Amino acid sequence: AEILFTLEHRSYDYTIREAHGSVPRALWTSFLSLNGEYIWVDLTSPTKAVQFFVAICSVSVFVMPITIFCAGYNLRMIGDFEAYQHAIDDMTVGWWQLSCRPQRDTPRHAIWVLLY
Repeated sequence: AEILFTLEHRSYDYTIREAHGSVPRALWTSFLSLNGEYIWVDLTSPTKAVQFFVAICSVSVFVMPITIFCAGYNLRMIGDFEAYQHAIDDMTVGWWQLSCRPQRDTPRHAIWVLLY
């Protein structure tokens, strides 16, 4: 934010000067740009270079840990599903739906086959 304030507080554009006129306002604009959305496009070239560096760093600081966390969560969910599936396969008790199967060649049997 201090670098953005130094580079843009004397800008020729009033809106840029207003947005970066103090360190807290420059901090707010740099916070807005962490997700890659740049509201003010009339920045100078050095400021665009700083914003590019901030975007690259924000991806490495925020996106990579979230990706790693989500991958671990997915692996845990798959492991739980496989353990649950093995428990179902090892069950010796028959399915209750099989005991309620209707007689063959009836409309109820056709519906039962469709659903189960």
